[in-house]
Amino acid sequence: MFKGTVTNLSISYDALNESNTFSRGDVISGRVTFDVSKEIKVEYLTVSAKGKASVHWTETEDEETKSYNADEMYFNLENKLIQQNSEQNTLRAGTHMFSFSFQIPMILLPSSFVGMYGKVVYLLEAKLRRPWHLPNTSIKEFTVINPVNIQSPELLAPQMASKNKTVCCLCCASGPISLSARIERRAFTLGESIRIFAEIENGSTRTIRPKAHIQQKQTFYARGEYKLYNKTIASLEGEPFFSGKTGTWSGELPRIPFNTSFSIQNCHILKVEYLVVVYVEIPRAVNLSVEFPVMISSFPMDLPMYM
Repeated sequence: MFKGTVTNLSISYDALNESNTFSRGDVISGRVTFDVSKEIKVEYLTVSAKGKASVHWTETEDEETKSYNADEMYFNLENKLIQQNSEQNTLRAGTHMFSFSFQIPMILLPSSFVGMYGKVVYLLEAKLRRPWHLPNTSIKEFTVINPVNIQSPELLAPQMASKNKTVCCLCCASGPISLSARIERRAFTLGESIRIFAEIENGSTRTIRPKAHIQQKQTFYARGEYKLYNKTIASLEGEPFFSGKTGTWSGELPRIPFNTSFSIQNCHILKVEYLVVVYVEIPRAVNLSVEFPVMISSFPMDLPMYM
């Protein structure tokens, strides 16, 4: 098999923390390395740091397919490791390594994310250009998080909500079903559990069952339209409430998976939001539910529970 003169072009960078993530203002440092089988001339060698969001989806109506696209660029920085007409333009055979460093701009950046119809990505791209050759390129992604102060009073406040409804049994109205629920705060992080507290009154003739789940809501925007995608992150169900029963229900949703994306509210073309939905499942009727918007952030909490 034919082997090119320049091989193994790659990018590596130094981690700043155990989670290997970066935030605005951080410095990302690394190296571009490659092998050369014989002496070559180089026009330039650059490495770029980029941050951008993009969305794309298609819709078909009346046999016509429409495409929706949008992009948002956050930064595009370039470091010239070999400049044109420099003394480094001739490289001998062997392994070569060039160091680089970038400071991530001090601007509000959405966290890295890959969703159903869009993504937020941060990457390093190395490009080696030789006369009369196509460029050699290498791309390496890195993860950026948007730090959130989850100890702010607003995010520490408990959330409560109540609803009730009456279901019909043939031609007669059954008794009311009521649901009052609360959760301990508004912000959570990966690996945490969310505790549910509920009071339920089943005045109907039916057997109902309390349930809860964490719902991720992805919203994508392009050309004045939007596209939604929802998925369940974790779920929980309790014991049935028989006709006439009144009581309490409490439980813990399973821990938020560590591969869950962080909330994104600071991007113009996509959003990632989370809801804790507490509801009672009613046979042959629409469920009775209450919803609590929550934020999933990047820092753990070690705080007493307050209900």
